[in-house]
Order: sequence, then C-alpha cells, then structure tokens
Amino acid sequence: MQNYLWSPSQNAFFPADMVSDYESAGWDVSDFIPVDDGIYAEYSAAQPDGKIRGVSDDGLPAWVDLPPLTHDELVAIAEQKRTALLAEAVSVTSMWRTELQLGIISDDDKAALTAWILYHRELQGIDTSTAPDIAWPEKPQPH
Repeated sequence: MQNYLWSPSQNAFFPADMVSDYESAGWDVSDFIPVDDGIYAEYSAAQPDGKIRGVSDDGLPAWVDLPPLTHDELVAIAEQKRTALLAEAVSVTSMWRTELQLGIISDDDKAALTAWILYHRELQGIDTSTAPDIAWPEKPQPH
C-alpha cells in the first residue's frame, strides 16, 4: 500500500491523499515518489544511534551518519557542562558556607568545603574554546 510520498529534495514524507492540497498551495511536488508504508514506517520511526535520515543514491530515504559536531557546537556543549558543574558546586557548598559564616562548621565539613571551592575555582579556569580536548577536574569525594 502507498499512503505516503517521499520528497528527496525535502527529505520528508507527505500523505499521498494531500498532494492536491500541496499543489494548490504552490508547492513543487515534481520529485514526490510513492513509497510503501513499510518504508515510511522504517524511516519515520526513531533513528538508529549515530544516524539521521538522508537520501540514498536512488533518491529514496536512507540512514546516513550524523555529521560531526562543529567546533562551535563542541564549545557550546563544554560551556553547558561547565555551567552545570559550577551550579552543582555552589549547591553542594551552600549549607557549609552558611555554617562557616555562623562559626558552627565541623572540621570535616570545612575540609569538604575547601575541596569543593578549589574544584569550583578549577572549573572557572577551564578554557572551553579547546573543546573537545578539555581535562575536566575530578569532583571532590562525597562527604
């Protein structure tokens, strides 16, 4: 059965019964290819890891390798990671900071606070422009 059409130029499927609507709207439907429902089901489902839907040499859908991330994308991912780790460090140390200000912090908590503050400082010094070649500091041991 062929309920769907494939457009290689748009890398997309379209319901076959709506072609006249697309034409009326001024779409170029000249490259629409009727495809079996099995092809539609396979290539409109979740993509395999490391793949995206693309177009094969014969114009039909195919799973193709994901393009590698750009340097800017890698830097943005590293920035997000650093921001999340910094927020975690602030969250972990917030109660200890209060205890320190009140003078009621234990020696163990003071040592843990110091370790987390040093970790926070290391994170702040990370140059994310070197992504993906970043040596992330290790988190202090849980207290």
